[in-house]
Amino acid sequence: MMDWVARLGRGSLDRIAVLGRATVMLAQAIFGRSQVGVSWRLTLAQVHAVGVLSLSIILVSGLTSFCGCCRFSLCDAAAAAATQLTE
Repeated sequence: MMDWVARLGRGSLDRIAVLGRATVMLAQAIFGRSQVGVSWRLTLAQVHAVGVLSLSIILVSGLTSFCGCCRFSLCDAAAAAATQLTE
């Protein structure tokens, strides 16, 4: 019984530590800019470019790995499109 409580406590403390490290990293990214003249607009544009604009790439790669390329004959369609481009 005590072993189970000890594992539960250790797991909880580990998760809180990870959350704390992530919070510190976020605070440093937002407030710890090294250049004095950098505007918030530029920072938000960079966060948008990294986070939102890469979402389509992540979705497409996840979809192809989940569904499988050949299951829906996407490989055959890609090969047919490539041969049409070379002709």
